[in-house]
Amino acid sequence: MSALCFSCSKHKDTADVCPEQYSTDNTHIGTINDVFSDVELTELAFDGKYYPKTIARMLIESDKIFIGDNKDNVYVYSLDGSPISSSLSMRGEGPGEHPFSMGFSWNPHSGLIEILTPESIMFYDEQFNFVKSSKLETRVGKRDRKCIMFYSIFDITSDLHLLSPTSASERPLRYVIYNSAEEKNVGEISYEDDVWWYSNMQYNKFFKMPDGQIICHPGALLPYSYVFDPEKITLSKLIELKSSGDEISREYVSQISGNDATIADYLIECEKSIPLTTIITPVKLLVTFKRGNSIRSFFTVIFNRNTDESSEYKFYDGDKRIFPTIMDATEDYAYSILEKSFIEDNPSLLLNRKEKIAELSSFDDESWVLLKYKFKD
Repeated sequence: MSALCFSCSKHKDTADVCPEQYSTDNTHIGTINDVFSDVELTELAFDGKYYPKTIARMLIESDKIFIGDNKDNVYVYSLDGSPISSSLSMRGEGPGEHPFSMGFSWNPHSGLIEILTPESIMFYDEQFNFVKSSKLETRVGKRDRKCIMFYSIFDITSDLHLLSPTSASERPLRYVIYNSAEEKNVGEISYEDDVWWYSNMQYNKFFKMPDGQIICHPGALLPYSYVFDPEKITLSKLIELKSSGDEISREYVSQISGNDATIADYLIECEKSIPLTTIITPVKLLVTFKRGNSIRSFFTVIFNRNTDESSEYKFYDGDKRIFPTIMDATEDYAYSILEKSFIEDNPSLLLNRKEKIAELSSFDDESWVLLKYKFKD
């Protein structure tokens, strides 16, 4: 694959009809006990030097937990919560170090952790020993042109990567195909025609199914999820979330007047349902929405991809948190990470199980806890 050369942009399939279409029109209200049958708790241990202050992103790959904080520092844990390494050990200006990180990836083809900086991809093993770097085709914005910076990576091979431009970059609504061995961009995939607005809260953009299928949901406000073909390097529409009367639509966004900042502010305050994140498993589509500018307005709708049934789960009931932020999911499990003290104050997150509350009490007070929820059959 590293020998591929693209003479033009790659574009998504523009077919109007998606094989899978979902709507919240017939969604019923559910509770956490309706969707999960059990929850397992794993304390993330402190290694004596580094520990996450915040949790912004979580991936479970290759029997390891990769956690990104809000500055995209990376912490690696085993599934039993034992610390393995942290990118903070390589923060700096010296050889193999990175002064700033924009995003990260774990590459299953090379077994390396990749850290995006404004200028390069830095490659490390799982202990954060430096392996190599690759200089990116980025630029700092000036008055006469926009910048080009990247904030996430999806790995096609050891050397071929899809890079997501930041929302402030020139032509942000695309994936840039980058060859790290040759240190050059070799093509792109545009999804601009489908986008209603430039950004949402989507960080994990690619979901690998057990049969090898790769489904993509870009980091923008749009109704589609796509199948990504790593051989042809194309996107084809697979899933459409159809707008109901309560939800935002392309037509609604197009009628908002003002500059980009004004429109962004309006969407933050908007009382219509706006999809923020999408997680896709072989049997479920999990979409988190908001209605307003507070996390108390958040809710998750879970669609069954086999039956088209759907249920809505509100985050809050009054002052109490009653449903978690799902950060990753498989066919059988959903994962979240929360602070011990927060879980103690909101026992519904433990399905109100007395034995789970007792187990939590044995953890250190300042600990982060991985919650592994078992989906009901």
